[in-house]
Amino acid sequence: MGRRRKRRKIIKKAVRIPVLFQCPNCGSHTLSVTFRREDSGRKAIISCSRCGLYYEYNNVPSIYQSVDVYNKFIDLFEEGKISVEFKPVTGAGEEISEEEIVEELEELGEEIGEERDEE
Repeated sequence: MGRRRKRRKIIKKAVRIPVLFQCPNCGSHTLSVTFRREDSGRKAIISCSRCGLYYEYNNVPSIYQSVDVYNKFIDLFEEGKISVEFKPVTGAGEEISEEEIVEELEELGEEIGEERDEE
C-alpha cells in the first residue's frame, strides 16, 4: 500500500535592498548612500568609509531608493561627468597608544562601578 504524500511548502525569500555598495575608487564594499530632506528638495550623500570618497547628489526624485542613486552615481563617475571630493576618514590611520587605552578602560570601569552603586 502506498502512503499519502505530503505537500512541500514553498518558502519565498524576500529580496533586500543592499545598504553598502562597492566603491568605484577603492573597490571595497564600504560605499553608503544616505538621504536628507532640504528646502530645495531631497539630497543624497554618497560616501566611502575607506578611501573618503564623497559626493552630494541634489534634487533626487522621491521614488529613488539607495540602489537607484548608486547606479546613477556609478554611471556619472565612469563617464567622468562629475567631480568627487575626498574627505579624510575619521578613525582611520590614527594610532592609539597603550596608555590612552588603559585610561579609557579605567574611566569606563569607574562609570560602571558608579552605576552599580546607584542600583
